Amino acid sequence: MIQLESLARQQGRPAADLIADAVRSYLDDRRWENLLGAASQRAQAMGLSEDDVPALIAESRAEQASGH
Repeated sequence: MIQLESLARQQGRPAADLIADAVRSYLDDRRWENLLGAASQRAQAMGLSEDDVPALIAESRAEQASGH
């Protein structure tokens, strides 16, 4: 708690703001981890690997360029 109070003083912010920021950051990280996990499972189910990514990106860009 001493470190939190010290950091809050250094930043000129209430300790509650630092705690709120930390909680928001944690929840954002969890959402990102969940999204990555779901995407990985979906890619696995589709039989895709990291090696397929460059070709898929090129294909997507070609479709966007042609207006499809």
